[in-house]
Amino acid sequence: MLSPLSYGGLTAPSDVRAHRATLRRKRAYQRLPSTRLRRVGGDPGRVLIVDDDDVIRRLMRVNLELEGFVVDEAADAEQCLSILRGARPDVLVVDVAMPGIDGITLTQMLRADPATAGIRILIVSALAQRDDVERGLQAGADAYLTKPFDPDAFVAQVRRLSRPADSTRGADPSSGASGHPRRRFATG
Repeated sequence: MLSPLSYGGLTAPSDVRAHRATLRRKRAYQRLPSTRLRRVGGDPGRVLIVDDDDVIRRLMRVNLELEGFVVDEAADAEQCLSILRGARPDVLVVDVAMPGIDGITLTQMLRADPATAGIRILIVSALAQRDDVERGLQAGADAYLTKPFDPDAFVAQVRRLSRPADSTRGADPSSGASGHPRRRFATG
């Protein structure tokens, strides 16, 4: 029988197996070569996540930080606008359904303001009907991702949007990099 001290207080064999599996995954991840996208000068991109759901914000943050992004969070549009007065992210990740100012209105406000019009915007929303997606893109979003989303697809969208604007402009549309940044849609 295992002593409770041998595995940090874990006593059931299934707990011990789960703990060992977690440690193996952590060690394997640490041995992987870095796949982080580094921009010119070696700086990671900066992302501001605007979502009223703490769990979703945390999930997005963890996935982006693992890829080397610097991440800020806002729980609503008002907090986002406050953060934008002092910092300029490369990408803004916005939920549509939020209390107060919704994500569509926030996107329109940011596009109308010359100081924030150049920030790339990714809408991540559970609203997945064609009309919802078109509304988001017409409001000025650069891309639209539906919830629930695949974390790899999410990180790939943010990575694509964090590139300097001229790296995707004029690209061959059949290659997956749209020459028009406002025509990207992906499902989770």
